[in-house]
Amino acid sequence: MYKNCPLITSGTGFLIVALGAICAWYVFPKLVEHQLHQNIDLVDGTQSYDYWKKQPFPLKFKIIFFNVTNAAEVQNGAKPILKEIGPYVYDQYRERVDISVDETRDVLKYVLKKTFLFNKQDSGCHDIDDTVTILNAALVGTALQVEILFPSALPAISEAIPYLFPGTKDIFLTAKVKDILFDGIRLYCQDDEVEFVCGAMKGTLPKTIKVAENGKDFLFSMFGHLNGTDDGPWEMGRGLKNTTKGQIYSYEGQTKMDIWGNEYCNQINGSDSTVFPPYFNLLKPMRVYTFAQDFCRSLYASYEKEGEEFGIKTLRYSSKISSLDRNPNNRCFCPRGNDEDGNEVVQCPISGLADVTPCMKAPLLISYPHFYLADRSLLDFVTGLDPKKELHENYANIEPLTGTPVSGRKRIQMNMQIKRLEGFELLENVSAGVFPILWIEEGATLPVEFADILVSNMAKISSLDVVKWVLIVSGILLMLLGFLLLMKKEGLLCFGNSATVDITEMPKELRDLGHGYETNPGLYPQLDNRNLNNPFTRKRHNDTWTNNIIM
Repeated sequence: MYKNCPLITSGTGFLIVALGAICAWYVFPKLVEHQLHQNIDLVDGTQSYDYWKKQPFPLKFKIIFFNVTNAAEVQNGAKPILKEIGPYVYDQYRERVDISVDETRDVLKYVLKKTFLFNKQDSGCHDIDDTVTILNAALVGTALQVEILFPSALPAISEAIPYLFPGTKDIFLTAKVKDILFDGIRLYCQDDEVEFVCGAMKGTLPKTIKVAENGKDFLFSMFGHLNGTDDGPWEMGRGLKNTTKGQIYSYEGQTKMDIWGNEYCNQINGSDSTVFPPYFNLLKPMRVYTFAQDFCRSLYASYEKEGEEFGIKTLRYSSKISSLDRNPNNRCFCPRGNDEDGNEVVQCPISGLADVTPCMKAPLLISYPHFYLADRSLLDFVTGLDPKKELHENYANIEPLTGTPVSGRKRIQMNMQIKRLEGFELLENVSAGVFPILWIEEGATLPVEFADILVSNMAKISSLDVVKWVLIVSGILLMLLGFLLLMKKEGLLCFGNSATVDITEMPKELRDLGHGYETNPGLYPQLDNRNLNNPFTRKRHNDTWTNNIIM
């Protein structure tokens, strides 16, 4: 049994290494894949599907107003002085209804329902009954649209303003937060003087204006069209067969939009920012796209760095200047107009702005908050802006194996171009420039209880990786031990400090030396350091047997 010990040890080590290799490159990946599918597949009955169907925790929807502190002066051409007021925080609940599955196409079809509830605790000292003064987007937007479509009608619209907005003396709106955001500011259409104007408006209402309950007046609100209404239908890939998980394939029955200048800009590209495909650690895309249906376009964030939250490794994607820059890829988002000679030209806004007028049916410009990453000249028009990366960028921290967003923020600022218009009294003397109205932040951080579930799942997967290396390292050590045992068995190991030589096996001449001969005590300790100066030793030093022994 002892004679076979080296072979058994080495063989056992080899088998363990082979087992570790098989587990590492086949068994464990299959187990991990199975575990991932159990957790993240969008199939009825899985935890991931239940969370996707009805989000168990709300997104935070924060609104920060740019309150105008010198409205009267701006009306006469002064530089606007703005002061941030907010945040006003709403809990945004999402539920997907009317869900159906197309197994052949591997897509989920659904309608998205959003509900917004004011969160007094998170809003701190701010309340929805607060009064703020901001640019009157409905008034200015109407004037700008008329100036583009029917410039000769500007005087008539100017005369209708006191009836539409009773008591209005400038281009600013002073009202309660709740009315501006969701409840609505009333535009009155009762008087005969505005009958024509109101009739014309009904055919081209922007998303922010709806017909009031009396069927005659209008209600203007920034986000009233989002609250409690059905959005869609959407079609999203499940990622089980031939689609990418989370990829939006159609919206409102269209696989591409017909808003912009060409097919590139009309693409429906990216996810809805709540679902991403797994295996980011393998794919590691340099850009992550989300489809922003409110603005009829896709936006992207670029890979920045690796990070960690709740002990979970993440990949961070953040906004870059190229996403809203005046580059060739964004050119097809620019509106078309006429130059001084009447020729049609592309009119792109300043770098850092995106014109979403064709989508919103209102002259609205979007940017990152405080004109972050935008052309610095935009900051010269107003006082009170201070762009900072940590406060105003868009970002998403994604767990790479499952594609789970651990945290993220989508931040957009709404602006409007104001300019002097002859024939429209309230805009004849104002300061001209891009005027910030408000900015929003939409996002969430994974609650602790859900982060703990993700950490637990990651720990199970990591444990398989540990087992793999334990098997491989243990097998290698056993193979090495078997090799050492084999060398010892064959006498190939030499332990100099413990070797002994039987003096009776030495040549007769050497045994007769007696005292005075010194040799290597490591090889022949029996000779006990005798003197090499012995004449006999010197005489025989060059003899072959003497040389072999001494050397």
